[in-house]
Amino acid sequence: MKACRFAVSLALTALLCSASGDGGHAGCDGPGGTCTSGHDQDDPSALQLHKGQRELSSNYSVDPDEVDKVLDDFANTPIFQHIQNFAAAAERNTCVLTPSNSCPITNSSVFKPKNATKVYPGGKTQCLDGSEFFFEVTVGNPEKLHIHFQAGGACWDWISFKKPACSLYAVENAPDGIFNLSNPLNPLKDYSLIVIQYCGGDMHAGNTEQKWGKGGTMVKQVGYQNADAAIKYALGQFPKLDNLVISGSSAGSLGVQFWSGKVIDLFADRQPDVAVIGDSFLGVLWPADMVEQSETWLIAKYKMCNPAVMTAAQLSKCNEGKLLLQDVFVDSIEAHPDARFSVINSKADGTQIYFEKFFELTAEHNLLGWFMTPGQFYKSASLMVVDFLQQSNLYSYLVDGTNHTYLPGDWLYTTSPEGYNNTDGSPLLIDWLTDFVSPSQQAAKSVCFGPEKNVSASTPVSKHETSYCAEGLVNIQR
Repeated sequence: MKACRFAVSLALTALLCSASGDGGHAGCDGPGGTCTSGHDQDDPSALQLHKGQRELSSNYSVDPDEVDKVLDDFANTPIFQHIQNFAAAAERNTCVLTPSNSCPITNSSVFKPKNATKVYPGGKTQCLDGSEFFFEVTVGNPEKLHIHFQAGGACWDWISFKKPACSLYAVENAPDGIFNLSNPLNPLKDYSLIVIQYCGGDMHAGNTEQKWGKGGTMVKQVGYQNADAAIKYALGQFPKLDNLVISGSSAGSLGVQFWSGKVIDLFADRQPDVAVIGDSFLGVLWPADMVEQSETWLIAKYKMCNPAVMTAAQLSKCNEGKLLLQDVFVDSIEAHPDARFSVINSKADGTQIYFEKFFELTAEHNLLGWFMTPGQFYKSASLMVVDFLQQSNLYSYLVDGTNHTYLPGDWLYTTSPEGYNNTDGSPLLIDWLTDFVSPSQQAAKSVCFGPEKNVSASTPVSKHETSYCAEGLVNIQR
């Protein structure tokens, strides 16, 4: 067992280390921590790529400055900056859940219409930095409920935690985009709103501890416990529902893939109309033959094989290391044919691409993943959406460009399939979304701008080839 020395580029150094006990996967679990390696760390040319199937070619090289640029680009993405910067300016009423205080939404001195209240559930909840977790409740129509899984990155090893590449503490949600309850164009303006804050770096699904703290101490990564507390609160406070909207942005979109089926089941006795929105994180991994290895490693890392959320069949497959998150999502879509599900995504989402590069480099020794192009990302995303669209109750809206997330920002109201803040195209995203969440309207099944192209997993695409719509997507042309 050799010690890993972390140099100027932590992520590049991690390429040469693999954590003990992780099945040969890369990533160090602590600062200056001990790592095992299946190759000579002093000879990068001998590095084996995924399951020993490839050797590092001299055609591939990674510039440490490029690694740092990718990490810095993530930290400077609009959604991450937006979430972090709003925290300092926000003021909220608070309520602490105790055995004698259920924080009832009927308490008008604490829960004021159109104003968010922070609810601290305590118990097993916690943020990655050890601070208290809270979720936010805004009271509107008590028979219409919107549950949103907040954005905030991901952390899967000490490097991503140290950067950090995820929110380590809970922050207030900004009242913009779909959360601007005063905007007359907002189709959810009259809904009660519960925002599940994100501070676990684990897709709202982890239930474990990681050796990432100072001096190798353990930190709790319990996004499952955090989300579960908020959902149980909602069950107690909203006994009658006509409409239920479940949404998530970025990492919260992955939380939606994990949680939506369970949430629908929990509220089934209320028989609400249900609409589900996954905003800007499909979970694309590249190349295709790396998907199962990469994703199942992450699921195991977060200890997501959870009988409280998964069906018996899913749990069995998960414990065998064969379950993908999109399997859970498709199962939820199929199991709830009366609910409507949707995905919203930019064709060349820059933040999703950054995360893929960072994850594959540090966790998988996968240099091919590091060199994924926007064209390859979009082709993989297109094929995933085409597969989702085989379900009659799944809808999709694709946007030209690189923007990340739509629900949390005011650009929600000025986006069309032709681009972010581009109102030339039709239908506008806000108009499509209004139809989608309304049980009396019919949204377009699929929205995509560009000429139709027949693509498969083996179809070559150029570096920035994103102007088309894959066969199976409804293409819009002017």
